[in-house]
Amino acid sequence: EDGVAGFLVPPEQPDALAMALQKVLADPIGGQQMGAAGKARIERDHDLASACRKIVHLLMKFEG
Repeated sequence: EDGVAGFLVPPEQPDALAMALQKVLADPIGGQQMGAAGKARIERDHDLASACRKIVHLLMKFEG
């Protein structure tokens, strides 16, 4: 989600990246909140149990 856990920036568009960085620098508290939201998302969506479930799901697709 753009603006929640970071900013989505199109590839090869340095002006868009610069604008996103300016937004974070202009609002350090908002930047910290996005950082915390990003960390929470990674911890929630990419833990060991989640990775194992995804691998099992992929393997089951190829069994059939």
